[in-house]
Amino acid sequence: MMDWLRLILFIIIIHMFRTLLKEQAPLFSFLLGIMAVIFIYLYIIDPLAELFGLFETFISMTSIQSHYVGIIFKMIGVSYLIDFFHLLLKDAGAEALGMLVDTIGKIMLLIMAIPVIEDMFTFILTLLD
Repeated sequence: MMDWLRLILFIIIIHMFRTLLKEQAPLFSFLLGIMAVIFIYLYIIDPLAELFGLFETFISMTSIQSHYVGIIFKMIGVSYLIDFFHLLLKDAGAEALGMLVDTIGKIMLLIMAIPVIEDMFTFILTLLD
């Protein structure tokens, strides 16, 4: 629990530094934000790996097909990357490009979901027959 409190304190301190530096050194403020986000993502990789291992254990106990779970985890990862780059571009002042990344990401997620949607429709059609 203390690790999460330290992480939140780190985020607050970085935000205060970025706010103070934004006027005098906007590039340094921007780079500080990028470095903080990368540090935070690297910090939470281990807890996420434990969580995914727990999900894998639960899924192996059920009859869920593993390729569905792989697709869903890939979609979650892509959505986090899309959100990261959207916010990065928005913070850099290129909000239009951030919106474009967001739109392209939504289309990518829809394309990634096609196999699951196709199997779902096949299942529904077999139930109707």
